[in-house]
Amino acid sequence: MIDITKTEERRKNRRFFVKQDALVGLRNNPGKVGQIVDVSLEGLSFCYVADDTQPGESSELDIVLVGESFQLENISSRIIWDLTVNKKIDFSSITMMRIGVKFEKLTPEQRGQLSYFIKNYTAGDE
Repeated sequence: MIDITKTEERRKNRRFFVKQDALVGLRNNPGKVGQIVDVSLEGLSFCYVADDTQPGESSELDIVLVGESFQLENISSRIIWDLTVNKKIDFSSITMMRIGVKFEKLTPEQRGQLSYFIKNYTAGDE
């Protein structure tokens, strides 16, 4: 397992924490839906409950803001890492994972929507 806190920083863009519940889902794997942890113009990371399926190398994803009308769909992305956040707890069989994705080939409209999302629904950097 890779310790992401000790890896060399390679990000070109600042990451921002999401202020309210924002969900992301991978289109090629409906089981991979989770809460966004941080986001930038380059990519994002999100946590999800582990299951028996692998997320795949690339996918399109959707971002939805809970309780708001904001929705950003069909973002082409590549999975950079997929790590265990916590080990199974004695009283639970749930394992939480955190996945990092890099956006690829954003359209000008998607880039604009992503900028709007970061400006209006995030706070500070990691």
